[in-house]
Amino acid sequence: MDPLAAYASLFAASFLAATVFPFQSELILMGLVASGEVPWWALLVVATAGNTLGSIVNWMLGRYAVLVAATLGWNWDWTRD
Repeated sequence: MDPLAAYASLFAASFLAATVFPFQSELILMGLVASGEVPWWALLVVATAGNTLGSIVNWMLGRYAVLVAATLGWNWDWTRD
């Protein structure tokens, strides 16, 4: 497998697994590590970057969804009865 394709697929899988899609990127990571075609430490860096950026996207979705809802006049305040 081309190293660029391995890194891109692992990054995409890690990114999607950290966002709203239930996915196990660890299976792809372990498969690529077991193949031995690319260095394990580079795969670890790519998987970490994908998971981190996916988590940031989740945070932004949660943070700004409330602001968009307030702009549209929706009441998303769950702290009041």
